[in-house]
Amino acid sequence: EEGDEVVLRLARLGGSLEFVVTRKWNVWLEVEGIVAGDRRRILGDVFGGGRADALVYGQLGATFKFGSAKETE
Repeated sequence: EEGDEVVLRLARLGGSLEFVVTRKWNVWLEVEGIVAGDRRRILGDVFGGGRADALVYGQLGATFKFGSAKETE
């Protein structure tokens, strides 16, 4: 049918921070959020629990740096 098109416009903003903890380990944080537009329907109620989509998503992680053959202690 004509006229059933859905137009979805969003503006997202995000960033990441990485901190050196030791010579071999880093810890990082990444944040992304919707600053303009509606909620993302595709991630909204995936499991049918009636929850609305969050406007901010984040990830926290750690990175281990393996040594190389040329590394000197």
